[in-house]
Amino acid sequence: MHRAEARSTILKNSNEGYLYYGRVNGTKVASSGVFDVICCGDTDVAADRIPKTGDILMSTDTRFRYKDVNTNYKTGKQMRKGNRAMVTDVHRPSDNSIVVKVRY
Repeated sequence: MHRAEARSTILKNSNEGYLYYGRVNGTKVASSGVFDVICCGDTDVAADRIPKTGDILMSTDTRFRYKDVNTNYKTGKQMRKGNRAMVTDVHRPSDNSIVVKVRY
């Protein structure tokens, strides 16, 4: 399956939620080890790169998914280690954290 076709399938047949990604350290992500960016739009994959819309993430550890961008309410479901999700939006609240909206 080609990348565009795979993304289209994910958008049609998936659920949506928010994940805490990590903290910003200057222009890079501080080493949190929570996710690996395994496929990305137009740039090279880098562990410390701030994720962008269209990136595909793979969880390196089991993480809770949240109902809102403020990460106040857990969905009760988890993204298991090794699962993949596509980033549909990136939020950077004022506390230096990164929260990604994903389709999974």
